[in-house]
Amino acid sequence: AGDFTYLGLFSFTNQVASSFGTVSGGGNNTILTDAEFTTIGGGLQNTIQAGARTATIGGGQQNSIENALAATIGGGYQNDIQVAAEIATIGGGVGNTIQGFANYATIAGGQANTIQGNAADAAIGGGNGNAIQASAIVGTIGGGGQNTILPNAWYATIPGGQSNSATNYAFAAGRRAKANHTGAFVWADSADADFASTTNNQ
Repeated sequence: AGDFTYLGLFSFTNQVASSFGTVSGGGNNTILTDAEFTTIGGGLQNTIQAGARTATIGGGQQNSIENALAATIGGGYQNDIQVAAEIATIGGGVGNTIQGFANYATIAGGQANTIQGNAADAAIGGGNGNAIQASAIVGTIGGGGQNTILPNAWYATIPGGQSNSATNYAFAAGRRAKANHTGAFVWADSADADFASTTNNQ
């Protein structure tokens, strides 16, 4: 929609450089080349980068999808889906990231949550500062803060709480529960000290 300024402060020009791309409203939103059939609903300074075919950003501000087929960001602020995280979804929140090749991964919302590279089918419900680390397949963090699914862990679960961690087929909840062994179930209390598994299937 042509160049113009609001009160002389900055440009609100929207740009569509791909066939069949759509920017419905908002300002300074951009769809780059080779991102056919993509949509930005509105908001401010959102970007669908080159190669992110059929991707969608609903709105919000400074959200970005990088060359990730059919990825979706609902809204929020400074959320990012990175290269080749196909069919990944961030619902909203602030500063959430799905890294490259984390196909089908989902962050529903919250703040500063991360699903690292190759962590396919992983999910974070919300909370703050939670991380599913690299190649942790089908890991789940419900919420809470500073919880971690460890690298290369399969099917690990942390429902919430604070500073918990889990590995393969393990479960950790409470505060500083450390399910460090395959199949361990660790439920800690509120004490500010690590409470850790010592063997598999404990």
